[in-house]
Amino acid sequence: MIDSTDRQSLDQALSELYALHEMAKLLASSIEQTEVVGYILDCACGLLGTESSFVYGHQADRQALELLGTQGPDLELPEIVSCSGDHWIAQAAQAPSHSTLTHDGLSLAIVPLWAHDKTQGVMGVGTRTTRQFTPAELTRLGDSSYLAAMALESARLYARIQTLAITDGLTGLYNHRHFFDQLNREMARAWRLAQPLSLLILDIDHFKHFNDTFGHVRGDEVLHTVGRILQENTRRFDLAARYGGEEFAVILSNSDTGQAQLVAERMRAHVGTTTFHEHFAITISVGIASLGCEPGESAQEFAHRADMALYHAKQTGRNRVCVYEYLDAQENT
Repeated sequence: MIDSTDRQSLDQALSELYALHEMAKLLASSIEQTEVVGYILDCACGLLGTESSFVYGHQADRQALELLGTQGPDLELPEIVSCSGDHWIAQAAQAPSHSTLTHDGLSLAIVPLWAHDKTQGVMGVGTRTTRQFTPAELTRLGDSSYLAAMALESARLYARIQTLAITDGLTGLYNHRHFFDQLNREMARAWRLAQPLSLLILDIDHFKHFNDTFGHVRGDEVLHTVGRILQENTRRFDLAARYGGEEFAVILSNSDTGQAQLVAERMRAHVGTTTFHEHFAITISVGIASLGCEPGESAQEFAHRADMALYHAKQTGRNRVCVYEYLDAQENT
């Protein structure tokens, strides 16, 4: 016979096992990081009956912990925490198991997230009540941490694959396919909001001669450097892409022709003053086109106009910026 105490203990164990099973099913249902983080936050609160939860992800390249999400009131946490610092979040990430503390009136239970012998971050829960977390609750949090870490690792791998699929491996810029996908979206957005949109197509002057003289390794260095310069001279909501070969493209959101010219000239000047192999002078030519006010043009037609302006820049001496609309006006005079 099982007495009432044993029955209660068995029921509790089964309940906890079921909760972990449901958490595992939920986390396995998605590989999108935003959804996975949301599930982790929900499950963490549910497992321990708390009002608040948070998740930090480990950024290996920066040796830092980045706040991925929070749930519930009263949580005021830093966005970035250095792994080498003495912040309690960094210390919790390095702890061998769960830890508890009081912070800003919150009782916190925190557990590091490990998967395949690699740290994935930190998960924690918090409550305003004066309760102390029991050993059983902390064990439950520790048991759930592996599920959370595995789900987070899978989501990151998926995000990495998604990024690689739209990124040029040499320059780190977006690739040709993603450029046209985004150009279609930006054109539709510009027409819908009645905002200007401009497009730059850039080409490295005499790049074949540079490659023939110094070799493809040095040529790749030039492509990488020019790509970096484009990124440094664009806003976070603009898009720079490798268009093909030694050609690049930049989508300038909410920018008219005059603003696009300023950006193009800044890029041209930056490249022209950059030191390359054996002080070889590198210059770029730039073609600009701006979107018309009325819908109807395709992304390919829009890019073709910028390409025609680039062609004119190359034909008239290189190392210059040409605007398609001005060429069109000249032809009509």
